[in-house]
Amino acid sequence: MAPLFGMRRGGYVTVVIILSSIFLLFSYSHTDYGAQTYDQLSSHLPSSWSTHSGPPTPCFDAITHARNVLYDVYSESLKGVSHVAVLDWPYHHNSGDSAIWLGEVALLEALGKEISYICGLDDCVKEDIDKALAHVPNEQTAILLHGGGNFGDLWTSHQLLRNRLVSEMPERKIRHFPQTFEFDLERPSALLKETVEVYTQHGDLEMIARDTESLAAMQESFPGVDVKLTPDAAFFIGYDQNSPLTPPIMRSPTADKTILGLQGPFKAEFLPAPSPYDDLPQAERSPFNWPSMSFMDQPKYDVLVLARYDKEGGQDRQDPDKWIPPLAPYQVTVTDWADEWSGIKRPVKANFGTIDNGAGEQVSFQHYWNQAALLRVEWAMEKLSSGRIVVSDRLHTEIISTLLGLGHVAVENGHLRKMEKVIDTWLSACLIPLDEMQAIAEGAPRVSDANTVFVHDDGEAVVAAKAWLNAEKMGVRWSRISE
Repeated sequence: MAPLFGMRRGGYVTVVIILSSIFLLFSYSHTDYGAQTYDQLSSHLPSSWSTHSGPPTPCFDAITHARNVLYDVYSESLKGVSHVAVLDWPYHHNSGDSAIWLGEVALLEALGKEISYICGLDDCVKEDIDKALAHVPNEQTAILLHGGGNFGDLWTSHQLLRNRLVSEMPERKIRHFPQTFEFDLERPSALLKETVEVYTQHGDLEMIARDTESLAAMQESFPGVDVKLTPDAAFFIGYDQNSPLTPPIMRSPTADKTILGLQGPFKAEFLPAPSPYDDLPQAERSPFNWPSMSFMDQPKYDVLVLARYDKEGGQDRQDPDKWIPPLAPYQVTVTDWADEWSGIKRPVKANFGTIDNGAGEQVSFQHYWNQAALLRVEWAMEKLSSGRIVVSDRLHTEIISTLLGLGHVAVENGHLRKMEKVIDTWLSACLIPLDEMQAIAEGAPRVSDANTVFVHDDGEAVVAAKAWLNAEKMGVRWSRISE
């Protein structure tokens, strides 16, 4: 398991985290079991992944492990369930939440669960949920609460929605998608007290944490409530390269790349230009035998810095002067998630109707919305792949870059520690220590497919980015591949 970072609460939490890590190690470390489970799901993975010879691929195996855990835990949590309602779909400019949603619906697709109803923050109505699920016996239905990083005091409207729905539906099976615990236990808020009261009174509710610290905090705060641990749902994106829910950039080069137009002048098909790696021998193009994807042509920038504009958790990296002068003469751009999201028409509440998808076809609201999430994640992946190296303080930049095999620097010093918690729990196998990265830049061999440098300081992030670029100049190939 990943080494634990320093704890900031008492011994009880530390003990729970250690025990949780031991549980994960023994529950999910059997490669034969993992291979059996995953081979039933995915063409994304080489059939010999658990026994293949050649260079070690701990990062790719960590991705596989994360998907296995998601599949196995939700398979058990939703046993006997055929139809679900998924509540609190995201309609805002954070592409990371669209990535979570896309992973959630991809997971439900793999599990064979039919989505009968979805709703957003301001239009979830119990009577509509009951109507959508009325044709199915209650024991075969479940209510799923969208996951992410808003389980706490920071984004209170989402927690108030969950509390209302949980209290209104005591007879329903309710399951969380993975969340980070963000309540302040040292100064418990009225919202935390309300949440504990509502959740502990429900007879069939299950919480899911996406990191071991959140698992410990949930177990401590919600006595009697079943709490489990899985990775963030976005890890499930790309579980099957042939799935229509896989972004085109992750599909194989010969696959269909179509995304429907969505009430706007958006491209209906992703057509990548020839890759700069096309003329390389296969051993150099794919040194660690990752699946072939459909990346764009030559990156536009040497360094793409994707920094939070909302300063969540005390992060503040939007100032170009923090990056452009110290990274000179490299070409640097500083941005945040930004796309044509506002041009995608938000359907009026239409859970029981259809909507024109912009391509002249009438589709259901949920199909329209899943396509919108797919388009947003595709835009995000295209943005990240436009940089030779990515530097970011956003968790889903870290996850998406890891899924794509892009070399990147994760930097975080805010008090919420979202990236640190998730990396510590699931992605330590993908880490390259800064001193090792500097050694690679000076000629040391790259010995695995690890592709992340994680630092807590902006100056260290600059040093790491320069090391990445120097290593590329010396011919080091990363996992960004295309055929």
